[in-house]
Amino acid sequence: MKRYTFFLFLCFLTSLVQGQESNYNKLVKAEIFLKNQDNFVEIVGIASNLSQVDQQIRYELAVLKKDTSNNTAKTNQTGNITVLKGYKAAVAKTSVSLNVPDQITIMLLVYNINNKLIGKELKTIKPFTNRVEEPREMAEDGFAIKGIIVEKTRTKPAKDFYKEFYRLYHFYKIDGDQVVTITEKIGQGRSSKIEVTVGYKLVFEFYVNPNPKAIKQISRQALGQVNTYFNNAKAQKQY
Repeated sequence: MKRYTFFLFLCFLTSLVQGQESNYNKLVKAEIFLKNQDNFVEIVGIASNLSQVDQQIRYELAVLKKDTSNNTAKTNQTGNITVLKGYKAAVAKTSVSLNVPDQITIMLLVYNINNKLIGKELKTIKPFTNRVEEPREMAEDGFAIKGIIVEKTRTKPAKDFYKEFYRLYHFYKIDGDQVVTITEKIGQGRSSKIEVTVGYKLVFEFYVNPNPKAIKQISRQALGQVNTYFNNAKAQKQY
């Protein structure tokens, strides 16, 4: 019964993606980026605001695996976010192993505040795939996979840090080819810690100080560490 119910759910999601093509990705465009990382692939879901106003959205990044016996398993990330007009936001990130006997379907769905589906993208990874094709850029607007920053924060000071870090990252045009993730971890009492990772490597961490001047200062320090990491990685590739 469970398998039958899940099959109906999968058919429902697929029908959402396949139907009414012209009505999707007009206000907010859903994009899925795939990046090879050793024996697995990193998956990043992006929401691009193509409208002239800020958009409040709900997103779902679903990963569905079907094995050789047609058993299907699903994992998903969902949440709410406001995407500023003319901007892109990394809404979710995950990874899956490659070269496994499972067919992997990746689906990003974007809904507006009225719970109407307005953006979607679907990608499939075939069984026993060693590498996936990575787009150098998105053909419609030339947006490369570089410059993706994922936010996983909860408190206002942490969000302020993310905004300042994001602004500096693009102002100084940091040339990074891996996803940067800003993660807030809540500690005891009111304390919280920010971890800045590049790919899966922790490059900077600190305890949050809500003072605006302190946030600006620590944002520059974090950016410096991230930039140093990228520069060192480039230097190693040359040898």
